Amino acid sequence: LATLTYPDKFWTNRLKLLVQKEQLSEARRWYNLIPPEIRSTKHATLLLRLMPIEEAEQFTAQLTNSGVQLPITFYNILMNKYCNAGDYSKALEVFEKARQTGITVTEATLNMYAHY
Repeated sequence: LATLTYPDKFWTNRLKLLVQKEQLSEARRWYNLIPPEIRSTKHATLLLRLMPIEEAEQFTAQLTNSGVQLPITFYNILMNKYCNAGDYSKALEVFEKARQTGITVTEATLNMYAHY
C-alpha cells in the first residue's frame, strides 16, 4: 500500500481540534504520527498547550537539545504555565532563556509577565 501524505494543514487542524477538546494523549499520538519533514514548531507549540509543567519542561529540553529553534509563542506558553502555578522565578528563567537565544520578546510576552 502506498502511504498517503497529508498536507501540513491537515495535521495542524487535527492537533488544534484535540487541543480544544483537551485530549493530551490523543494529541501526543497524532503529533508523533506527523512525518518529520512536515512536523514544525507550530505543531510542538499546539501540543505544549495541553502538557502539565513537568512534561512541558521535558518536551522543551528534548526539542532544544535536538537543535530546534523555538518561537517566542512557545516560550510565552511555558512562562504562562509557570505564572499560573505561582512559580514566578521559573517564569523569569524561561524569559531570560528566550532572550539569550536571541529571540525578540513581544509585547504579549511583556504584558503577560507584567500581569502577574
